[in-house]
Amino acid sequence: MSKGFLSPLLGLVLNLTYFAALPLSAQAAQIEKSQTSPLRVVILPFQNISANKDDAWLSDSFSESLTMGLIKVESLQLIERSQLGQVMKEQQFGQSALVDESSAPMLGKLLGAEVVILGSFQKVGTELQANVRFVRVETGKIERKWATQVEGSFQDLFRLQKDLARQLIAQMPVKASEQDVQKLEKTFAETSSTDAHRFYLEGLQKQRMGLPPQEAIRSFKASLAADPNYALAYAGLADAYSQLAAKRRQLVVLPPAQGFQVKGPGDEALAEQYAQQALALNPELPLAWSALARLEQSRGNRDRALELSTKAMRINPRDTGAQSAYIETRIQQANIDIKALRADLKSLGANFDDPWLKFNLASIGILQEAFRMQPDFGWIEKLLDEAALDLPENPFVPLAKLGVLVRLQRNDEALTLLKRVEQMGAESPEVLNGLASFYNALGQHEKALEVIDRALKISPDDFDLLVEKADILSGMQDFEASEKLYQSLEARRPGDTWLEFSRGLMYLGLGQAYLPKSQEYLKRALAHWPQNPRNLSRTMILQMLGTVYLMQDALNEARPIYQELLSDPSYYGEAYQVLAGIYASEENYAGALEAFSDYLKIDSQAMQNPEKQLKYRWFYLLKAWNEDEQNVNILNDLGQTAIQLGNYGGARRFLTEGLRLAPENPTLQYNFAVLAMQEEKWPEAQSALEKAVKLRPDYLKAWFNLGLVYQAQGQKTQARQALQRVLELDGSHTEARAQLQILLKQ
Repeated sequence: MSKGFLSPLLGLVLNLTYFAALPLSAQAAQIEKSQTSPLRVVILPFQNISANKDDAWLSDSFSESLTMGLIKVESLQLIERSQLGQVMKEQQFGQSALVDESSAPMLGKLLGAEVVILGSFQKVGTELQANVRFVRVETGKIERKWATQVEGSFQDLFRLQKDLARQLIAQMPVKASEQDVQKLEKTFAETSSTDAHRFYLEGLQKQRMGLPPQEAIRSFKASLAADPNYALAYAGLADAYSQLAAKRRQLVVLPPAQGFQVKGPGDEALAEQYAQQALALNPELPLAWSALARLEQSRGNRDRALELSTKAMRINPRDTGAQSAYIETRIQQANIDIKALRADLKSLGANFDDPWLKFNLASIGILQEAFRMQPDFGWIEKLLDEAALDLPENPFVPLAKLGVLVRLQRNDEALTLLKRVEQMGAESPEVLNGLASFYNALGQHEKALEVIDRALKISPDDFDLLVEKADILSGMQDFEASEKLYQSLEARRPGDTWLEFSRGLMYLGLGQAYLPKSQEYLKRALAHWPQNPRNLSRTMILQMLGTVYLMQDALNEARPIYQELLSDPSYYGEAYQVLAGIYASEENYAGALEAFSDYLKIDSQAMQNPEKQLKYRWFYLLKAWNEDEQNVNILNDLGQTAIQLGNYGGARRFLTEGLRLAPENPTLQYNFAVLAMQEEKWPEAQSALEKAVKLRPDYLKAWFNLGLVYQAQGQKTQARQALQRVLELDGSHTEARAQLQILLKQ
């Protein structure tokens, strides 16, 4: 791997962990919105006016239930609670912002909403009242004519929420079909138990907070204890157990003593059982179908996983969970083209006016393209520019674009965009952390330090910010300060995977002398990953460790790593190519050809690339030569192909052997001369070309190159004679005539 590829890649790797979870003010082209686009709405958690802590869960109950109901209405695009929670965390909004009318426009802009719904409720005894206000994001004004309220007995909570949902539809400038309304009303009939609903919401909240799946499982089981026929709680359990099952499959190397011994039904069996129970009660739950899809994916049944995730999409193509499950399973299919994936999503009914869908698809595309030697980021930039139009205040859209610009080494554009994003996210530690990482990757170390110090003023003890600062200090070659900070962080969190991974990348970026230290820390990260993933994938750590081994020419160590990377579609294209090179170096030419052929099967565009055509020809010829080592034609073709690939050592080996077998072959002499010319070994080139024209007096290309070789050595008379011979053979040879005129003037 060349330094030109590696340098921008290291900066990008440190930011890739943002893209899967995070959602520019853009200089995007003017892209017109469809006139039939759904109205984009976000419903914030309701304010508890009575301030009774026992009733606090109703805040989420109203917003969650209304969102789940209104998402069924085709003319509305609901921004889901997971997206709201992410933006709240990233932008350091306090809970007061959820009820503050003055904060609503900014929240709406960050989320890409056109309307923000603010609500409040008051519970007095058994009586409950809820009020709703609407804020237009564009103007920041409250639409008072849309305000509405409901009141009644707490025991009628779900009827009140259903009535409120119907009133919201009636008040907003949208139309709902009778079918939409029927689907909406069914949402509020999932359970009649407020306790079951409360525990279900608690489980959802735990999942969104990133707590271990076991925590959510406890809440979902408590929900089912209150209502054994609550389909959503079964679906929540299926989702949580499918996550556990997928994780355990990654941890199959761990012994039972490390806490993963299973007693009774395993996670896979429980995930399937609960999903089937959910679907028996309500076959229209995308979450249950998505959980089954994840389960089949973890088992390696990719076609079945795609079938199930497609089912979830057909039920509700605008459900973000269904979209994510479909994208995750679709991306696992061989020959996947993300541009084709976009078309598939659209055919299933996904709303491509939704900026969050565009952003998420672009983020997945970045992860797929980032490690390719010749990535295609054009369509990703287009998606991000389109998303930026509807998310003009959300800094994570341009942060994603910065990943593209840095990877493509478009540094001037990246620096311009960095300054713009810096203004957008001046008070967000997460945004500042991302900016500092990009400044550091671009060699702007002083600026990176300034930005990370600003973030640390906001969150002084933030571990990840301090890790970034240590990396920046290293980039500034202040190794004493960097090492001191790293050691303090290691003492604070021994065995932290992200810290070890970051140190591994830092040493990798320092050059060849530091590769053993890079290897040491990446291996530590890999060892600690099972207990502490830290939002990293195992395959990302493996890929970087494999890079270190390749740079050390440690092919025996690199081979098993790239063989494991074949299981991850983000890396298997690179893995097949690397393995082909490793096998060839081990003289396993059949294995090399097979590996490269497998790569071509999964990258349908590769054979249109001249370099890939040459590589395939190279491995094909190596295999052919291995079966017939005395074949002069194969030796000649291998030499010629090696020259085109820049592999001059390989070219010399095969052409020398060919000439040993057939010294009177003018083509071999000519190609050997071309090699010598590339290496500027003029006497060697002259000797071979003189032999070639002696063996074949009308060898036009040999005469022309002989003229150039004579000229390079200052032998002007011989050069003129050789070029005149070219014109005798072909009077229209313009290059020879031009060179001859230059010589005559001299």
